[in-house]
Amino acid sequence: IMSAGFLGYVISIFASKLNDKIIPYFRLHLTGRPNWYIFISAEKNSLYLADSILKNDKKALVIFCTARKKVDLGQFIDIKAVFAEMSLNTILKYKKKEYKCRIFSMGEDGYVNYQNALACHDKNIDIYCESQMHIDSNPSNVHIFNKYSCLARHMWSQHPLLSKEARTVIVGCDKYGSEIIEQALLVNVDDILGHREYHIFGNVKDFRIIHSELEVCFGVNEFVEGKDDLYFYEDSPLNYKELLSEVDRIIICMDEDDDNLDLFNKICRYVSTSAQIFVREKSVDVINKQSKLLCDSTGYDELSLVSL
Repeated sequence: IMSAGFLGYVISIFASKLNDKIIPYFRLHLTGRPNWYIFISAEKNSLYLADSILKNDKKALVIFCTARKKVDLGQFIDIKAVFAEMSLNTILKYKKKEYKCRIFSMGEDGYVNYQNALACHDKNIDIYCESQMHIDSNPSNVHIFNKYSCLARHMWSQHPLLSKEARTVIVGCDKYGSEIIEQALLVNVDDILGHREYHIFGNVKDFRIIHSELEVCFGVNEFVEGKDDLYFYEDSPLNYKELLSEVDRIIICMDEDDDNLDLFNKICRYVSTSAQIFVREKSVDVINKQSKLLCDSTGYDELSLVSL
């Protein structure tokens, strides 16, 4: 019995080494994929980005510098990535000279991400660091980004306001919402498109303190000839059903996914609106299922909905 137990222990150790070291070694050594994306850590945001890369770049090899068993993969349990419990230096030894490579330092702690990026900036490889830090002088190959700004830029590049969309409601004025509002005011500026009107709900006090000179360029809580207008509200948008029914676009971008889905649900149930609705929610599947249920239950033929 003891020898059988010992044999089982040896087999389990070998299987662990096989998954963590041997199989990743062969995948790195034998791969024919020339576009390498190396993630220093494997957490929620890096998994989302890695999944998107694999869907959009057929020549991509995504590598995480950690063992698969140490990662909470969640919905990405089937992700086709290499999990190698090796140092970054060891992984880079297997990269052929002609292969392209990018390194990502991501996670909740922006300071740690930046320190990790600095530690490997001498590799002569572009490093993308998730952080909200404002650094005066960076190594030229270290690129700082944050998910809030990225989402806002992506949204307005893919979905700029159309000439017929004069009135917009934005719900959320924290990390995501503030960036979306700032980008809206920078991007949607065109005399040909005419007058714009933004109705902003959320933590508006802090936003107005940070942007204390809005009145120079915009009408604030009043119509001003020749300027776009910003109207700020501290209470719930559901108190303004008439406004919601008349606007051309509604953007729901609070920081918490559940809050966004809850408000989206209530607007669709209790407000008759033809506005195009944008909801910030990571899972497009959740949005699509929610949308279908609401269409069936409210009588909408089609909800004009885009997930951010």
